[in-house]
Amino acid sequence: MECDGSPRCAAQLPPRGGITWAMAMRRITSGQLLIATGVLHQAVGVLGGLGIGEELGGRNLFAELARGGVVDSIGSDFARMAWFWFLITGFVLLMLGGLVHTIERRGEPLPASLGWQMGALAIAGAAFIPVSGFWLLIPQAGWIVLRARRLGSDGRPRAPGGRPAAPTASRSR
Repeated sequence: MECDGSPRCAAQLPPRGGITWAMAMRRITSGQLLIATGVLHQAVGVLGGLGIGEELGGRNLFAELARGGVVDSIGSDFARMAWFWFLITGFVLLMLGGLVHTIERRGEPLPASLGWQMGALAIAGAAFIPVSGFWLLIPQAGWIVLRARRLGSDGRPRAPGGRPAAPTASRSR
């Protein structure tokens, strides 16, 4: 780990044989958090589709679709439509999370606009549906914005004032 010797930097060095919370959080990408949110979304959707819970009237939508076939099986049934779009949203979260994770692992910064747009969508969604998972996206959006502000377009950390930081000397423990 590179360190300039400042107390703030030294505090982030791992204790002998371990890692700090800050280091662990730097290893987790925004993409991984989006993937985790997508997995949770799919789990709730599958449980709801099996009739667990009263959100869809306790109906087993998997069984209904299996009996009715796939083509035009949703029809005008609102519960089936809501469930279908719930599952589609989960897949979109998984795909977006995979893309974001790949970009982050390459060392490329995400645009702050992605975080702002995701945050606006999450706040609007939480306002319309307060008992929902939209709240999970708000801190994730904030994290994307904060990371984008800390990194320049070249992926290097920024110094206070917005300019890229000077390279730091390596410090070993």
